[in-house]
Amino acid sequence: MSNYAASIPENKLALRSCLLSLLQGVNDLDEQENLVYYGLGSLQIMNLSIYWRNAGLAVNFIDLVKTPTLAAWWQLIEEKH
Repeated sequence: MSNYAASIPENKLALRSCLLSLLQGVNDLDEQENLVYYGLGSLQIMNLSIYWRNAGLAVNFIDLVKTPTLAAWWQLIEEKH
């Protein structure tokens, strides 16, 4: 897991960087595209939820997997942080 995942992203750019660090061969993300289509796996999503929860963000795996897009996750982070 990336060092990016150990802390809660401070802005959307930091979240994008975190996600790109987890995705092999992906250089950019469409904010509305399902992250699973880019190759993000359920284990990676689960690990992100654990790391972020441990860092103080009140999210869980179900929160993230419901709508796995950069835009939805950033909105969730803003709401829960």
